[in-house]
Amino acid sequence: MPNQDDRTPEEAAVQPSDPPTDNAAPAITDAQPAEPVAPTALPPGELPADTNPNKKRKCALFLSYVGHGYQGMQRNPGAKTIEDDLFKAITEAGGISEANADEEGFKKIHFMRAARTDKGVSAVGQVVSLMMVVNPPGIIDRINAALPPAIRAYGYRRTVKGFDARKACDKRRYEYIFPVWMFDPKLEGIYRPKLKKIDTSEEGAKEDDEEEEEIDIDIDEAAREEDAATAEGTNLPSAGQPYGSDSTFVFDTDCINRLNGILSHYQGTRNFHNYTIRVAASAPQAKRYIHSVVCDGVFEINGTKWVRTVVIGQSFMLHQIRKMIGMALAEFRGVAPEGCLKHALGTFHLAKTPMAPDLGLFLDECYYEAYNNRWGHQNEHLQLSDWQGAVDEFKKEKLYPALAKRDLEENTNAIWLYGLKDSTYKFSEWLDRGDSAKGNRGGSDGGDRGVGKDQTKRPAPGGSANGGGGSTGQEADKKAKLDSRHAGNMSLQAEYSD
Repeated sequence: MPNQDDRTPEEAAVQPSDPPTDNAAPAITDAQPAEPVAPTALPPGELPADTNPNKKRKCALFLSYVGHGYQGMQRNPGAKTIEDDLFKAITEAGGISEANADEEGFKKIHFMRAARTDKGVSAVGQVVSLMMVVNPPGIIDRINAALPPAIRAYGYRRTVKGFDARKACDKRRYEYIFPVWMFDPKLEGIYRPKLKKIDTSEEGAKEDDEEEEEIDIDIDEAAREEDAATAEGTNLPSAGQPYGSDSTFVFDTDCINRLNGILSHYQGTRNFHNYTIRVAASAPQAKRYIHSVVCDGVFEINGTKWVRTVVIGQSFMLHQIRKMIGMALAEFRGVAPEGCLKHALGTFHLAKTPMAPDLGLFLDECYYEAYNNRWGHQNEHLQLSDWQGAVDEFKKEKLYPALAKRDLEENTNAIWLYGLKDSTYKFSEWLDRGDSAKGNRGGSDGGDRGVGKDQTKRPAPGGSANGGGGSTGQEADKKAKLDSRHAGNMSLQAEYSD
């Protein structure tokens, strides 16, 4: 092997005199380790690519349903609910794993509805938040294939992980529709003997507490006798014809303006304890804020004219909208004296208000304005208008015809209208009682929280405390018992956010 000294001058110039060894110390330099490269920011509105196609994603699911035949939206053991059918369909479609297809799994996927619709109430713009597997593509088609015809899913939007469909909802829009003939003063509805606590009687209350039979339209003996006496004169519908089909009543602009004047008393922050069930006047949840409530005009369903009313509010209590509409119709028809509706909002006394049938009520839309303003730059906006064509088609082709058909077959509105009487609800009695109580308190309409005191002592107009045309002692005892339950149960109905 040649010695280093044997190298030519050229070789010595290009080769190191001391070749590096394995234990040579590394060279010391001033260079610092390179900083990790930050990931490239995604454009606004674009989500990161899925790294695991089977991973659950937080979503907002938009859907519609016809509520007839269901015991409401929210799951309830032993009851047929919208959520039960929806949960099963999503599981069958692969959106929920079999491991989560039970009650515990229902909680794990953080399932929450935007609004709790009551028994028989429909929805066009319901929103549900949940953790859902959205891959492979086509999840909505698979869900709809597994759903019954009464329920349809429109689509979904990815949301932030903490999204809650109920808590994030700013306000809710409901519609209530009823036939024009219900405003015709010449029509009084259909008498049905042995009235079986139809929806005007508070079915929901009875189901919530079977033992506490607090019926909002508990017809007394006098009313029953009046029914029997006038039954022969009741206008019954002709065979195959809907009730009211021969009515010539026109719901014109003057009617719209008059109804809007009545409905305007609901707007703003009001105490709605008389427009729900088993909530005391002093309970915080009795106060609700209504953005607007208006008559939106007249439209047709299969040749029959219907009136549309629209109610927008932050949240609503059990049966609240149905009672609002029922009371407004009672005052419009002159069954309830003018001022009854407003009085029921301002008094701490118990005032029995009529509850309109569930048939005409449906949830129209849920709004997420604050969420969209906060997170809209990162995720897609949550808005029903993204599926407006499908929504309008559901209303026109499925919901409206279903409501009209049910009314034709069951005469729901006509039967309810017959029970809308002063002898049933005692409008004149509780309005007169409230006026007297106001005078005794020097003009205050809400200072006396002893609900039920005046109700048991004051006779009906033209009568005495012991009868003679007024309330009987038995009736007074019944009212006192009901008022006691009403005032004492301040928290039976927790915050009802729909």
